[in-house]
Amino acid sequence: ENSYSFTCLHMSRAHTASEPEHNWTRIADLKPGYKNLNIVFIVLQKERDTVTTSSGNLTRYLVADTSGSVSLSVWDERGMLPAPGHILQLKGGYVQLFKENLVLYCGQMSTLEKVGEFVMTFVEHPNITKFKWIQDSSTKEWQIVN
Repeated sequence: ENSYSFTCLHMSRAHTASEPEHNWTRIADLKPGYKNLNIVFIVLQKERDTVTTSSGNLTRYLVADTSGSVSLSVWDERGMLPAPGHILQLKGGYVQLFKENLVLYCGQMSTLEKVGEFVMTFVEHPNITKFKWIQDSSTKEWQIVN
């Protein structure tokens, strides 16, 4: 059984619906600019690896929960650890638009824990990475463009 820790990644008990919500965020509720997110999801697939000239290796995954799916980007060696079917808990994640796509990031100060494998209810749609976003000029709130 794969077990890892990276400013985390170790086996632990997964958050369940009967436990108190510790500011857990659902994928469908993500918006550009959200920071310090706590979220639990299952890894569906590895989308790609990108080597950047200044920052290192970035690995992108498609992840999902019961509300939808989104792309997750993880830097350097941490990005090599998740695999399809791993259930992960991200603490301190953040969301940004990259080339007009919404991306969930595991940053340097984030923790990413493997809390299980394979047994998690999820939906692939909507994939919020593909949504188009616009920021209201007066309220600065992000909204989905239909």
